[in-house]
Amino acid sequence: MNKDQIAGTCKIVIGKFEEKLATLRGDRAGQHHARQKQTEGDIQRTIGEARQIINRSLKRNVSA
Repeated sequence: MNKDQIAGTCKIVIGKFEEKLATLRGDRAGQHHARQKQTEGDIQRTIGEARQIINRSLKRNVSA
């Protein structure tokens, strides 16, 4: 795992937690913000995964 994957996963977890709190409070704006944070985390984690795949591919091509 790289830093983007870790940070993205953290944002997803925090967003889910914030969404639950906002739901309990009945705060629709808070729910929306929490979902945005989760989406941001998904994007960041996906970027991290892509970087990892590219790095692995480059390492394989160098050693070949």
